[in-house]
Amino acid sequence: MKSFIKVLVSNFWVMLMGILITLIIPRYLGPVQYGYYQLYTFYASFLGLFLLGYCDGIYLKFGGIEYKELDNKKFNQFFNFLLVYLLLLSFLLFSILKILNLDIQNLAVLLSITLFLQGLNSYFVLVNQASGRFTVYSIANTVEKLLLLVYASYVFFTGKIDLNLLFLFTISGKALTLLINMIFDYNLVLVKRNSSFFPDKKQIFENIRIGFPLTLAGVVSMLMTGIGKNKVQSELGIREFGYYSLVFSMMSIVSQIISAISIVFYPLLKKKSIETMKKNLVVSISIFEYVSVLFPLSFYAIYVILFFYLPDYLPATSSLILLLPTLFYQSKISIIYNTFFKVLRMEKVILKNGLISLIFCVILTNLFFLFIPSVESIAIATLISFVFWESLSKKIIYKRFDISTTIISIEDIYFVIYIVLSLTLSIELSALFYFVLIGLYIVFKRKQIFSDLKLILKRSK
Repeated sequence: MKSFIKVLVSNFWVMLMGILITLIIPRYLGPVQYGYYQLYTFYASFLGLFLLGYCDGIYLKFGGIEYKELDNKKFNQFFNFLLVYLLLLSFLLFSILKILNLDIQNLAVLLSITLFLQGLNSYFVLVNQASGRFTVYSIANTVEKLLLLVYASYVFFTGKIDLNLLFLFTISGKALTLLINMIFDYNLVLVKRNSSFFPDKKQIFENIRIGFPLTLAGVVSMLMTGIGKNKVQSELGIREFGYYSLVFSMMSIVSQIISAISIVFYPLLKKKSIETMKKNLVVSISIFEYVSVLFPLSFYAIYVILFFYLPDYLPATSSLILLLPTLFYQSKISIIYNTFFKVLRMEKVILKNGLISLIFCVILTNLFFLFIPSVESIAIATLISFVFWESLSKKIIYKRFDISTTIISIEDIYFVIYIVLSLTLSIELSALFYFVLIGLYIVFKRKQIFSDLKLILKRSK
């Protein structure tokens, strides 16, 4: 609980800063330039693939071990290899982007530097998470957003914004985060040399072999939302891409709180027995059902922000209605199913489910767009694809723990009702009807809710 609270507080501050940044930057930057900034963040999100699962492999191998028990010399070798590898790879990426003439808005320089900084930060983030150093993780987690908030505050008070300065503060935030990580983990960076500089090839390939399915599964998840983004950008233009990207920016703010659970969950579950894991799974499923009923309320909150503060982005609300449930299913896959798969060392199942769902998403997105070429058709294809992925994962994990399941759950029903209400009624009426539905849910499920709350409080002591 202490670990969870540390990560939760950190993610809450990141969320709060993210809200302020998301409110300020698009307002002064405008949809077109904001689209270019989102194009950079979109490509940057895929750079983790170049690590080939190296850091994820370390995370899976050493998850649950205390930091003081780590072999400093071995982890120094892991770091040294990654440092040299990323230096060479960043130079190669820069050269390729220049040769292919893809240097839009200095994209070659930005992505090359981001690859290096982001890759090294990933190493420290995963080592600190695996060893339960959530205080260090929490501090480093807020730094990058804090620097962006400084620039966003300057923009807010002066009304002046420059895209290049925005990029500079983004990169500087990553560099400062790396510096802080290296200070906290100096004993993994600076070690008296009485052994080889690099780990042996066997250890390198073992880390990659273990972690690559997990990394690829993460990229698959991003591709499923990325397919829609790419379709919007290539078929509907940079302005629509700016609208669509704003929705994802706002959704990522909400996911900051949700992701706090998965960060703490894995190293703790690794120490549990199968029977205890089953009990934790049942409790987690109940929590997600309660969250699903309340989750659509975030749409009405975001709509108010857009209406009063970012009226230029109001066209984004139609896709927001469909993409908010997408965030929920994506979070459920990540927090519950994939965490349990990792503990059970079923990384290949994560990848298999992801690849099947990705193929399904590609077919569905292109099919829907062929008949109705709109942002909404892309958004609904993305939503259905994540529901499909969630169903695949649920079937396997429930069978593994011998838990009975139904085809359609309460959360599915409530999300369908929320979508129908939001698309057919005015914002005021749909909100009113949905509040009534929440009241009915609480009345009919009050005994189970109180029972689960007692169980959660008992387990947290």
